[in-house]
Amino acid sequence: MATTTETRPRAPRGTKILTQAFFAALDDIPQPQQDTVAKAALAAVREQLQLRRQKAKAMTANGRAPAKPGPKPRTAQAGAASRR
Repeated sequence: MATTTETRPRAPRGTKILTQAFFAALDDIPQPQQDTVAKAALAAVREQLQLRRQKAKAMTANGRAPAKPGPKPRTAQAGAASRR
C-alpha cells in the first residue's frame, strides 16, 4: 500500500512579514468594520496585482523586459542597527 505525503510548497520569502503587517493593521480597525475593511483591502490588492501583470505583459509585448527590483543596498545605519 503506497503512502502519499502531501508536500506543501513553501511560501515565497517575505510572505510571513506581509501577512503579519496586514493583520496588525487590521487589528487597529474597530471590530465591527474589520470584515468590510479586510474584503475591500483584498480586492484592492488583487486589482493592483492584476494591473502589474498587465503592465508587465504590455512591456514584454513591446520588446522590453520589465525591470525587476534588485536587492536593497545595505547602508551603514542598517548594519549598525542589526549589531545592537
